[in-house]
Parts: sequence; C-alpha cells; structure tokens
Amino acid sequence: MKEGVVVKATGSVYTVRTSEKELIPCRLKGKMRLEDQKSTSPVVVGDNVLFEYEADAETGVIAEVLPRKNHIVRKSTNLSKQSHVLAANMDQAILLATINYPVTSTVFIDRFLVSAEAYSIPVVIVFNKVDRYKKGDLELLSELMEIYTKIGYRCEAISALNDADIEKLKSIVKDKVSLVAGHSGVGKSTLVNSLEPSVNLKTAEISSAHKTGIHTTTFAEMHPFSFGGYIIDTPGIRGFGLVDTGKEELYHYFREIFAASEGCQFHNCTHIHEPDCAVKAAVEEGEISESRYNSYLSIYFNKDEKYRRLQRQGLMQIYSTNRRWKFLVIAGAVVISVVSLYYTNNLVRELREEEQNKVALWAEANRLLVVESDPDEAMVSLIFEIIRDNNTVPVILTDNRGNILSHRNIKLPRNDQGEYLKHALEKMKKFGPPLEVDLGDGEYQYLYYQSSNLLTRLRWFPIVQLLVVFVFMVIAYIAFSATRRREEDQVWVGMARETAHQLGTPTSSLLAWLDLLKMKNVDENLLKEMRHDIGRLQTVASRFSKIGSRPDLLPEDIGEVVTGMIGYLRKRSSSLVRFNVKDELVESLTIPLSRPLFEWVLENLCKNAIDAMEGAGEISLTLSRSRDRVVLDVSDTGKGMTRAVQRNIFRPGFSTKSRGWGLGLSLSKRIIEQYHQGEITVLHSAPGKGTTFRISLPVRDKA
Repeated sequence: MKEGVVVKATGSVYTVRTSEKELIPCRLKGKMRLEDQKSTSPVVVGDNVLFEYEADAETGVIAEVLPRKNHIVRKSTNLSKQSHVLAANMDQAILLATINYPVTSTVFIDRFLVSAEAYSIPVVIVFNKVDRYKKGDLELLSELMEIYTKIGYRCEAISALNDADIEKLKSIVKDKVSLVAGHSGVGKSTLVNSLEPSVNLKTAEISSAHKTGIHTTTFAEMHPFSFGGYIIDTPGIRGFGLVDTGKEELYHYFREIFAASEGCQFHNCTHIHEPDCAVKAAVEEGEISESRYNSYLSIYFNKDEKYRRLQRQGLMQIYSTNRRWKFLVIAGAVVISVVSLYYTNNLVRELREEEQNKVALWAEANRLLVVESDPDEAMVSLIFEIIRDNNTVPVILTDNRGNILSHRNIKLPRNDQGEYLKHALEKMKKFGPPLEVDLGDGEYQYLYYQSSNLLTRLRWFPIVQLLVVFVFMVIAYIAFSATRRREEDQVWVGMARETAHQLGTPTSSLLAWLDLLKMKNVDENLLKEMRHDIGRLQTVASRFSKIGSRPDLLPEDIGEVVTGMIGYLRKRSSSLVRFNVKDELVESLTIPLSRPLFEWVLENLCKNAIDAMEGAGEISLTLSRSRDRVVLDVSDTGKGMTRAVQRNIFRPGFSTKSRGWGLGLSLSKRIIEQYHQGEITVLHSAPGKGTTFRISLPVRDKA
C-alpha cells in the first residue's frame, strides 16, 4: 500500500499525489462505494488515502481513507438525504463573497459559517470586487464587515485584480491548506489565478440576464502555491443546506448567540419565545445583529434555501399544470375539429361523386329519349323512372347555342323567372364543366349542374357544430370562473373577518396589561412604544374586518400616509435595510383613501421586498403625478423575479415562501383595484436586478 493525498475528484476518477509528487489516476474499490451511502462520494479532495497500483503500474485503486482532521459538508443539491463533502483536512476556509455582481446574502454567509464552526474550521471572509461597488454597496460592505469582525471573524475587502490586495491574501494562505468557496461568479477562479498565475483556471463573466455566476469550475481541485501552501478550488455553490446540526445545539455555532446565552433564565432556552432570554434582549439592544439572528431562526425552522426554491417550483408547477390542462383541452378540441372536418369532407366527396354519376345517368336518359326512334315500353318506363328519380340535384339543359331547354330541382321566383334561370346557369358554369349529350348528326346538348342543397348544408355542418360547441364552452368557462371567484371571495372574507375576531381578544388583554404596567411606574418610553404597537394591532384588526365590504374612502394626504408608514417600518426593520422616500409631487396632494387598507398594501410590499433582499438592501418609494393619477413606485434591490413568477405573482395561493399563504399580493390587488379604482402592476423585475411595483390611483381634482 502507498499513501497519498487526493488533489482532484471528478466523480469517478481521483488524482492522488504521492510523497514523490507523482500524480496517479485512481478509482475507488467497489466495497468503498457501497459502504458509504450517506455521502455523494466517500473520497474528496484533501483526503489522505492508501492505494495500490494496478497491473499497468500507472493507475491505482484507493483501498482506504485515513482519518480526517476535519471536513466541510453541505446538503446534497437534490432532495435525497445524502450529504456532499466539499473537501477535507484543510487549515482554513476562504469564503469569497460579493455585495453585488452577484449578490451574496447574509443567510448564505451564516450557513457556511455554521458548517465551518461545527467542524472547527477557521474562516476568513473575503469580500471581492470592491472596485465595482457604488456608494450604497460600499456602505453595506462596511456594515457587514463590522458585524462579522465584531464576532471574531477576519474580514478583508479586496479586488482580485489589485496586486496589493493579492499580496495581502498571500500572507493569509502561505504555508496552509485553504479551501476557497462561494457562489458562482464571485471570482474564485480569478482569485486563484491572481495568487498563482501558473494555474490558469478558466473564468467567465456573470450572466447579464440574471446577474448570477456561470459555472467555470466543475469539480474540486487542489493547487500548490509556488510560495508555499495549497488552495482547494471548489465549484460555485448556489445554496448551502446544513446537515447533522440539531436544533438544540444550533446556537453553539453562532459565536455571539452562544456567548449571550449564558445569561438566559433557562438552560434549554431556544432563544425564540422564552421569557428573560438574554439573546433576544441582546438583539433588541443591538449587541447581536438582526441579520445574524434572522439567519439563526431560518436554520432553526429548517427554511433551507434549496427547499424554498423547490417549494417555489412546486407552486409554479400548480400554475404550469393549469396551463398544461388548458393546452390539452385546446389541443383535444383541435383534434376533434380536424377529425370531424376530415370525416365530413370524405363524406361530401363521396356524395358529390354519387351526384355526378346520377347526373350523368340522367343525361344519358334524356339522350336516349331523343335518339331512340322506336323504344319499347320497358325502355320508356326505365328512362322516365331515371328522369323522375333526380329530385335533389339542380340541373339545366341547354342546346349548343346556350339556350335553356329545360331545368329541374330549381325553385323559381314568381317574377323574372328567365333572368333567375340565366343567373343560375352562370353559377353552374362556374361550378364545373357540363356533361355533353350527343344527339347524333352533329347535334349536341349540354347539361349543367351543381351540388344539391343537402350536400351544401352537409359541407357547412361541422363548422356550425364546432361554433356551437365553442360558444357553449366559452359560456361554461365564464360561468365556472365567476363561480370560482365568488367562492374565493367568500373564503377571503371569512378568513379576514375570523382573523379580525381572533385579534380582538388578545388586543383587549394587552390594553389591560398596558394599564397595569402604567400603574407599576414602568418607563414611559417603553409604554409609548407598546401603545404604538397595540395601536398597530388594532389597525390590523380593522383592516381585516373591512375585507369583503366597501370601505369608506376619506380625503388623505398621500405623501403624509406614505411617509408615516415608512417611518413606522424603518424603526422596526434591520439597520441593514435602508428606506428612501422621494416625493416628486409639486404640492401636497389629497386623494380618497381607506388609510388602514392602503397602509396594509404598503406594508405588504415592503415586507416582501425585505424578504427578497434577505434582510439587507435598499427600498425606494417614489411619488409622482401623471395627469389625473398619482403614481407610487416601490423598488427594492432584492433577487428579482423571473417572467414566470411575474405572471402569477397576483394570483391567489401563489407564494415564494415555504410557509406562505400566497394571499398578500392578491389581496393588495383587490384593495387597490376594486376598492380604490386604481391599478397595481409589476413595472419591471429581473433575477438579480430587483423589483419595482407601481401603484396608480385616481386623483379627484376639486371643481
């Protein structure tokens, strides 16, 4: 057996570096693949292994993985229970993050840090691409570096294209085995190339459409540094699901939460709902970052990034399924129509041929009647029977000069019968060539004809039938949709009023508690804030009680309403969320509003924006006037939406949250459009570019 280190893993082939610096391609022993079913691969880059040469002495077989010093692991990218080990036996991890181009969320950073803490791996957080950041990005960068530096993580802000920054990083990675990880597009390959140009890894620009990275590294690989040390380059990571992290011990891996937990009243405090919780107190006092605490809650409640994405896909699948059924119904209708038309056309063609044969036989009977000088009685009887038998096909018999000699099965008007017959003859000439009747001695007659009325009606029958079916389906669809909308309205009204009813009792109780606290000489500032929040609860109850009934629209200053609502949200949002209100109205503008309901719409849009930004970013509200309407644009710097999401965002039940009801935006649309005769739309949105909602409300100028 020979010992070596795995420096490259491509799934089925592992490159092992020996102590003599030979690189040996190896495969796994079959037994090893079967023994470890909990991981996507039992052998990873950084593993120390024992292998033996195969017969050709150029390849080998890995027989054993030596005990690991550490490793970093995340949940596999599919829905299986398997884990994916990124690398093993490292001295430190370099988490490469970017404020923009693409965005690295604090949730992703914290998940990575938890996994590293669980396996005792030191982490250096390196924020890349600082040369591309605008003022707002640099402010956010400063806040994030302050948060993570305060709790003991080393943070660096660099540009991988700046020589001075690269020299600083060389001192960090020198003589160590370092793992570099991060989203696709944050610059991992560029950083490795800058540290060691001889590696020459492939790089690519981020996607211009989605502002996300494009995978250039497809497998993990360890590269040596000429100045000492090694770096393990890993493929880009979209989400970081955690494994083997129990809820009871989760707070151990948040350094500041673990330190603050010593002051909690209960030793098994979850730091979520318990009284006298030192951690919650530290969050309220600003000693613990709200974004870090939100990440703790996200992991505690198992809001895995991958599962949230799958949940969104599941919700999208509901509407995709609806669209698929509609397509199948339409396709079925088209198939039925084509089959019906094909069958009817074949039937019409056969009947036309039969009528042509009947007309030819009728012409022959007329000819025999003329040319036979002495027909017997049986022949005469047969000829007249044939002539009388044609009682459906319109025919006109003419001589060789075009004079009408006789006609049959043509319904004549009382007046101008001659002109009517001439007009009918012209139509028959257009229908097709006549049958020539040879009377002998160079004398000819010509028989003109056209399709019978029965055949004409039969040709139009399938089209009329399909039109009737189509009209019936449209009426049925409209009736069904109207019934479904009424049922949805009733459900919304019932849920809203029940919510208002349920809020009534605890709100009344809180008011009583507030009076009791006032008698206990509690700090008046605290009582003031509590009174404000109880007032908000009463407002929420009032909002829900108004759903289903026509609200009173009172004159309100739209600028004051927006500013007041944002002031309330600003105090109760993370410091990483920046609100910016821009009033472009020339003067104060009063419009008819249901203030409680309109404030609910604003709060809903802002809360959704904060979720989309994952707790950090900027929300901008711009007020302007366009002729007889006031326009409010609500923009965020969040993840944005695909076109598929935009099409369904206002539909009842659609949500991008794993536990979302999917009624917020649909109710917002109802409030704006049905109650205020306005309009709410997605003005523009794209993945990585944020989202802008536009609210347009009518202005009633004073006469």
